[in-house]
Amino acid sequence: MTTLTGPSAFVPIRNIWLLQIYASKLYQDGLIQNSEVEDPGVDLPELASTLLCDAVQHCLRKGPARDFVVISRDVTRVRGRIDVLSTTRRSLFQKGRVACTFDELSIDNPENQLLRHALDHAARLVESTRRRSPVAQRCRHLARTLIDMGVHPRTIPPVLPRQVGRRALAHQSAAVAAALLVLEMTVPDDSAHGVHLLQSPVYSEEALRKLFEKALVGLYRHHLEPAGWRIKGAEKLTWHATGETGLLPTMQTDISMYTPEGDKIIADAKFTGMTDTYRNKEILKPQHLYQLHSYISQDGASSGAAPVAGLLIYASMGVDLFASMNINGHAFRCATVDLTADGPTIRRQALKATGGLTSTVATMSENPGEIHGSTVASRSTQNGNCA
Repeated sequence: MTTLTGPSAFVPIRNIWLLQIYASKLYQDGLIQNSEVEDPGVDLPELASTLLCDAVQHCLRKGPARDFVVISRDVTRVRGRIDVLSTTRRSLFQKGRVACTFDELSIDNPENQLLRHALDHAARLVESTRRRSPVAQRCRHLARTLIDMGVHPRTIPPVLPRQVGRRALAHQSAAVAAALLVLEMTVPDDSAHGVHLLQSPVYSEEALRKLFEKALVGLYRHHLEPAGWRIKGAEKLTWHATGETGLLPTMQTDISMYTPEGDKIIADAKFTGMTDTYRNKEILKPQHLYQLHSYISQDGASSGAAPVAGLLIYASMGVDLFASMNINGHAFRCATVDLTADGPTIRRQALKATGGLTSTVATMSENPGEIHGSTVASRSTQNGNCA
């Protein structure tokens, strides 16, 4: 059993799976709907594994991907390049054979190796939450089918999974996306108290922050892009400066969002507390505001269009805080997303953070310092936010 001391000890395993689904290409492309993943009665690993099985079966009907692979073999007639040293050393000419290296079309390629590996992992994942599941049996059957077709059972894909995803055939892209999702889902272990804990690798604060950021990108792409928004991940910004600019730090956003009207929101995801205490007064964390203000002021200067809005989204544990203000003509908003809440609440809080933000510059000019919030649970360690 793994002992957890970081923030992953407080995030339910189901919500970590939920964040992984939100971050997946399947969800971003609309192949998974909210009603499927946010029903508390749905077994998320089983859902992801079922999607993988359906997609793999579709690939098998269409024909699995085949690639040219390098083969070295003794043959009776010359194919490709002759391996003179091997042929001479083993006196193959006298035996009527020749050692050759050549390209051969094969099913044992990185894409199919990834699918086979993911099916094996899916079977273990499903059985960790539901014993003797027919979905696990289906996963093993499809994995055996790929092996029987020529996919080596012990071969590890020689390229990174994300590279495999980029080169997948059109009819195989959903299967690769499902495989990547399943492989990222962590297998839980039951403690003596019946509480699910994470097996190695333990989610560090940095790993959870990145997962939180990816989940936000996935949520916004799924819900906002159909309405005409453009959602981008990490984006480097340029300093509008002269002189020793090489000493300036790199400015890189977490999320950049463009509304249908052409307005821009720069969002930064934080896996830490939203507020500090200064002279017995609760204030927003200054370093986060300074950082985001630098981003939007520099980016706004380059665009020459409407002022850029800024959004700080904090992962929290049982705390719901929401603050909006106008600083130097830029709309700012700080909001929390409660990672201990249910799926619909997580989704609503993430979407609420963007609601009406680009219009805040005009609507809040009469009351530029408005800050409001509501605490829905007693504050715990680190003000109830992720530490």
